[in-house]
Amino acid sequence: MAEDLIEHRLVELLKNFDNQLYIDYMTKILRIVSSCEDEFAIAGIRSVQSRDLAGDIGYRAKFSFPVFVLLSHPICKFRSHRNYQLREPFFIAQLGLVPVFFSSLNQMTILKLWGKRADEFFNPSNAPLPETDITCWEFPVSNRRSVEYSSLNFVEQNDSQPEDAGMYLTTIFDKYLRLMYWLFPRHGFSPSTHFLFGRDRINSFVKISKSLFLVEKIGNPQTILLEGKYIETRQIQVKGLTECNGEYFFDHFSALMDSELANEIMIRSNPESLFINGMLADIKYSGGRRNSILTLRADYALSIYDIVQSLIGIVLSRKFNDPSNETHAEDIDSIREGVANIFNDIQKDVMMPSTISDNINDLFGICLTQMFPVLVIDSRRVREIHPLIWSFLKQWNLLKNDIDQQKLILLNLLRVMESCKSFFSLSLSDEMEFFRKAGINKRELLKSILTLKRMIIVYKKFNYFFDGGF
Repeated sequence: MAEDLIEHRLVELLKNFDNQLYIDYMTKILRIVSSCEDEFAIAGIRSVQSRDLAGDIGYRAKFSFPVFVLLSHPICKFRSHRNYQLREPFFIAQLGLVPVFFSSLNQMTILKLWGKRADEFFNPSNAPLPETDITCWEFPVSNRRSVEYSSLNFVEQNDSQPEDAGMYLTTIFDKYLRLMYWLFPRHGFSPSTHFLFGRDRINSFVKISKSLFLVEKIGNPQTILLEGKYIETRQIQVKGLTECNGEYFFDHFSALMDSELANEIMIRSNPESLFINGMLADIKYSGGRRNSILTLRADYALSIYDIVQSLIGIVLSRKFNDPSNETHAEDIDSIREGVANIFNDIQKDVMMPSTISDNINDLFGICLTQMFPVLVIDSRRVREIHPLIWSFLKQWNLLKNDIDQQKLILLNLLRVMESCKSFFSLSLSDEMEFFRKAGINKRELLKSILTLKRMIIVYKKFNYFFDGGF
C-alpha cells in the first residue's frame, strides 16, 4: 500500500542510524506479529510487509472511534519543521514532526503534519501551543481516511481534522499523564521511542522515560543544538526511581535540565531537595553524540500526598499493563502493600517536607479516592479505566459531568468487559439492562464493548513486547 512507503523508508534509515536498535525493533515486531496476528483484524490493525514480501516490518492501526492527543509547549518542545523531498527532486513538501502525548494509548509519540497543516502549526502568528496550559485535541472518525498509528511510533493525521476536546477530557487525560503514565528506562526500542527524520536520514532518536526524580545538584548553564534550534539547559546531578524484576531503587546519573524547568525550581527555597514527576528524554544524534534532558514536569515540589498518588499510579500501571491480566480489578490491600514497599525505599533516600496532608488519617485511601476518573473504586476492588474507554464513551455519548452517574457507567461497562459469560447471557445481565434503560441498543453496544475489550488486550500486548516482556 502507498502509505507503507514511509515504514519501508524509515526502517532502512533506522538500520543505517543504529543497527542494534534496528535489530531490536525487528525482533520485537516478529514476536508481536507471530503472537497477535489473529487478533489484528478485530483491533483494526494490519501488518506491514517488507518490500520483497519476505516478512513483516511493522503494523498500522486504524481507529473507528475518536482518539486524543495532549499538546503543550513543554510536551512539544523538540518539534521539527523541514522540507521533505517526495520522490521527484522538484516536488518538495513541508513536514512537521510534533511530539505529543497520545492519550488514547497512554504513550508519547510523533504527530506527523504535512503541507498546509505543518505550515499552520509552525506559523508563529498561529501559536497553537500555550506557554503553560495543556491542550487536548480530538481526532474524530473521518468519512475518508481516519487517523492511523504506526508501530514505528508516529501518528498520521490523514483526513481527520483536530477539534478541541474540551476541558472535561483535557482534565482527565492530564491526570493520565501525571499519574498513570510511567516508563522506566529500558534498552532497545521501547514504548514512547520516536525519531526526528528527513528524507535521507534519521537526525535524532528520542527515547522517553518517565519517573520520579530527585535533583541532587543544579549546575552550570549549557546550550545544545537540536534540529537546528538552540536549547538552553543546565547541568544536573539527579537520581530517578527505576525498577528491575519487580524491585524498585534509585539510580544516580548526570543529565541536563531544560532551563525553563530549572528556572522554576531554582527560585524555591529548597531547589535541590524537590521530587519531580517528570520525563527524561534520552537523545541520540546522527554521529553518536548523546544527551539526557529532563524536559517536562508533570509536577514538582511534591508533598507526601502527591508522592503517594504517584506510587499508586506506578503500582497500578505495572499490574494493569500486563496483558495476562484480562480483568480491570485489583484488591485494595494488594495495592496498599505495593505502595508501602516503594514508599519505604523513598524514605531512606530523602527527607520530605511536612505538609498538612501528612496528618490526614488513611492518606492512602484518600489518595486512591482522588484518582477518579483514571480509576474507580468498587467495594474493596480498584478498577482501571484504560484510556481507550474514554474514546468509546465519547462515541456512544456516555460522557457525563455528574461524577456519580459517570461512575455507574464505568462500573457497568467494566463488569461486562470482565465477564466470561456468553453473548446471550451478557445481553440479559443487569449491567446491559442499565444501558438499555438509558435508551441504547444493547445488542449493538455489547458487540462494541466486546470489540473494545479485545482491542485493549492487543494494545497491552504491544506495549508489553516493546517494554521487554515475554
